[in-house]
Amino acid sequence: MTVLRRLVLTVFCLLAMLGDLLADLARRKTLGHRRQTITRRAAQHIIPTR
Repeated sequence: MTVLRRLVLTVFCLLAMLGDLLADLARRKTLGHRRQTITRRAAQHIIPTR
């Protein structure tokens, strides 16, 4: 029973870590995409004025 409990706990910890990593990657991707769109909009606004 103790070994099974340890295995289950380790599996849950690994799953939680993987979930956190995936969430972090998704956040980074969305942030990078948003930054690109913002910079593009700024460039479009700045270039015609010059």
